[in-house]
Amino acid sequence: MIIEIEGIDGVGKTTQCELLRDHFRQQGKKAVVVKDLESTKFGRDIKEFLTSSESQSMEVELFSFLACKSQLFSQVITPAVSCGEIVICDRGIGSFISYFESLGFSRSFLCDVINLAINGLRPQLTIFLDVMVEETSKRKANKLEQSKFDLMSDDFFRKQRAVFLSLSKESSWAVIDGSLSIKETHLLITRYVGNIL
Repeated sequence: MIIEIEGIDGVGKTTQCELLRDHFRQQGKKAVVVKDLESTKFGRDIKEFLTSSESQSMEVELFSFLACKSQLFSQVITPAVSCGEIVICDRGIGSFISYFESLGFSRSFLCDVINLAINGLRPQLTIFLDVMVEETSKRKANKLEQSKFDLMSDDFFRKQRAVFLSLSKESSWAVIDGSLSIKETHLLITRYVGNIL
């Protein structure tokens, strides 16, 4: 099973991914958290390349992310699912589409290339933590390390949130108010997951 937790920067995805993993492990289930640009050496190298001082074109960013996601699925996610593990993705397909659609790429094109990269292996549940951009900006102000992706304009994050809201109309998505407390958000996530299981 694959579960993706989505949202613009600053909504609390990483915290909720870790809580959900611990929830599964307490139940005796095998669960792992993965993240595109952090869970493999290749991904970390791509992140260093993309966040370096040298500016890259949108097309270079796009295909770098695709290569990273393809490698993560083929070498980490697919083997884990095959072994019966629950894979929790800190960002996923929605983040890829919302980011690059906000940069100007068409959704149909993005859906085609992402399907190629993940070889048709899609999440059973995507949870979108929805928080207003003004609130996430306040949260990120306390973040010690910020990459170029954290420093995109508020207008960009508003576009990205709008794309997420559009994507969340799909039946495999669930929307949760990310302005709730960490505990309340976690409880809502476990309810949705319980329904899927």
